[in-house]
Amino acid sequence: MDAEHEKQNDEEVEEPETNVLEESNEPNDVEAMQNRLTITEQELVDAQAALHERDGQLGALRAELGTALERYRASLLASNPDVPQDLVDGTSIASLDESFNAASALAERL
Repeated sequence: MDAEHEKQNDEEVEEPETNVLEESNEPNDVEAMQNRLTITEQELVDAQAALHERDGQLGALRAELGTALERYRASLLASNPDVPQDLVDGTSIASLDESFNAASALAERL
């Protein structure tokens, strides 16, 4: 049996290997690869355009958020004139509320 296994192992090793590069040089394969490359390049261009558009939308939303936060801050301070304005600041509603509450507590203690 060992001779049989050795013969099978030798046959497996001796099988001709296929070269991927040689196979892809057929005209249809090259044309298909070029077509796929063209499609992929267009998908990349489309994705980059979508990303650029999203960046613009993100910038606009950040500007709107900044305006909304300033209005909210102004509203808090207008309704509470005893609170020191310079102590109320933040980049989110939660952080504005936190700084307002701390400034309000300080104003009450004074």
